Order: sequence, then C-alpha cells, then structure tokens
Amino acid sequence: MHPKVFFVSVILTCIICACSNVQLEDDVSPLEKSFLKLIAVDDVNDSLHVDIVYDERTEYKYGDDIVVLIKNTSNQEIFLPSKPSALRAFVLSDNSWVEVKNDITYLGDGVVLAASEDALSQLINGIRPVINSELEGFGNEVNVRVLIMGEFIVNEKKTGTVIAAFADLVMRK
Repeated sequence: MHPKVFFVSVILTCIICACSNVQLEDDVSPLEKSFLKLIAVDDVNDSLHVDIVYDERTEYKYGDDIVVLIKNTSNQEIFLPSKPSALRAFVLSDNSWVEVKNDITYLGDGVVLAASEDALSQLINGIRPVINSELEGFGNEVNVRVLIMGEFIVNEKKTGTVIAAFADLVMRK
C-alpha cells in the first residue's frame, strides 16, 4: 500500500471514530440524562461497578433483599459510607427514576474498597427497596435501579471526588 493512501486511511479512521463517540453521547435518552443530572456525578459505571447477583434464583420479587456485587475497578481506594447509605434504590415511575426507601440499616461508618488489583476490591452487599402502596400502580412488575455512591480516598483521606455505579433489574410481585 502506498504510504499516502495508508496515512489518509488512518486519518479518516480517526475522524470516523471520533464522530462515533460524539454520537454515543448524543444518543443518551432523556430518562438517563435526567438520572445523571439527579445524582450529579461525572464518574458513573467507570471506576466503580455494581452487578445484580442472581445465584440460583432467576428473578427478584417485591420485598426481597437484592444481592449486589460491588467492584472497585480504579487504581485508588474507595470509601462507601453506611450513613447515609452508599446503596440507594430507585423505581421507574411515569418515565422518571424516583428514589424509594432502602429498608436495610447498615452498621459502622462505612467500608473501604481496595484498588482494583487487590483481592479486597470487591464487596457483596444487599439492598431492600420498599415498594409500597403509594407505588402500587406498577402492577405485576417494577423496574428498579440500584445505585452505589462512594468517594475516592488517598492516604486514608477522602478526596471529595464522588463516584457512582448503577445496575437495573425488574422485580415482580
């Protein structure tokens, strides 16, 4: 291949890739944009991840404790407070995410997740969203979003940089 053709190909590929990233940001739904505005965190699902754990079960029902696996994927320690709880629950109602009570009380001040290369970079925890009569319009199922928020720490001091992660599931009656 001629060097000029190769160079032009590389430039065009870079331009196409750059444009595709912009399109992805523009493709975020209004629902997701409003949720991101609600939590006001820039680092979402990047440094911190949360996964719903199903084990033997195939679904969660109203009133169940949702088991989550929280993972630090950054190279810094992360502090997850217990008061107020780092774990929060939202339900999808009238095309917006509405926070509902988490019916689990966590003990202690919080927990530190080690940097991602450490064995202590993961934590199993639970959350129990309260889906009550005010929200009964859901019928047989409700879309639930589990949110975890934490803060980077350096030399055992909080940095003020808040990070978050969320995962969605459907709960059934």
